[in-house]
Amino acid sequence: MNTKNNKPQGLLYLEEHIACKNYLIGDRALFEIIKLETGKLFIRESVGRSTLVFLLSGKIRISTRNVVNREVEAGKMFLVATGDSFYGRAVTDVTLLRCSFTQEIALCNKFALKKLQGYVSCGEPEENPGIALLAIHPLLQQELELTSSIMEKGLLCSHYQRLKQDIIFMELRGLYKREELARMFAPLIGADDDFKSRILEIYPRVSTIKELMGELQMSHATFNRKFHNSFNISPKQWLIQKKKEKLFRDIVMTNLPIAEIAEKYGFTVNYVTSFCKEHFGKTPTKLRQEHSPQ
Repeated sequence: MNTKNNKPQGLLYLEEHIACKNYLIGDRALFEIIKLETGKLFIRESVGRSTLVFLLSGKIRISTRNVVNREVEAGKMFLVATGDSFYGRAVTDVTLLRCSFTQEIALCNKFALKKLQGYVSCGEPEENPGIALLAIHPLLQQELELTSSIMEKGLLCSHYQRLKQDIIFMELRGLYKREELARMFAPLIGADDDFKSRILEIYPRVSTIKELMGELQMSHATFNRKFHNSFNISPKQWLIQKKKEKLFRDIVMTNLPIAEIAEKYGFTVNYVTSFCKEHFGKTPTKLRQEHSPQ
């Protein structure tokens, strides 16, 4: 009996899956496989949902939050919080798996993400340099590779993705210390999780503190109190920090002309130059020369 021809080669009835309203791809999907060839740049501006990024193979330089050009090797995972941007340049061919989620996600049905607050280091500032990289546990690695293999066959149903999301977060709960998870999820944890979540969601589409307060319909005093409790920094300092991060990433991680970067943010070239000299001590051209992986 010839069994070779009877061996399944992929997902059966693929057309039915693709036609289903529950077939999720693109930005709506909870999971996405991202493959980059050596030297390729991948950018996600102001992500709409917090995202865990798992580096399944290869080596990549990442810029997100306070991090610029940090080299990450296969077997690591990290968080990109809602509203943050992510730039990645492949040092070698790489495969990433992203898992996006909302603030309401639970590590299991008895342990919500917000319960990690008690495990965050008391002396650690909210806007600390760097991000937490966690090693992918061997059992979690197997789960992620299986998920990727099945997704590549075309099984992208929303029900499957939600089940896989639940499984992965349960495994995070079971395979990692709470202190480790608290370090990774620290950008999402605060005294007022709902307020913090709203700030991270809103700030990419506003330019001033006044606009932030208007979106939240809060008084100046209430807004400042909640903001400081959640971020341990003033709103003005926080917005300046975000502006610094975005400009720095574009200057260092992309090949965009400085004039085009200035236009992107509604600035003049002179303003960008002055801003860089004030906050980084160097001109945009000098920053690019010193920090570019190229």
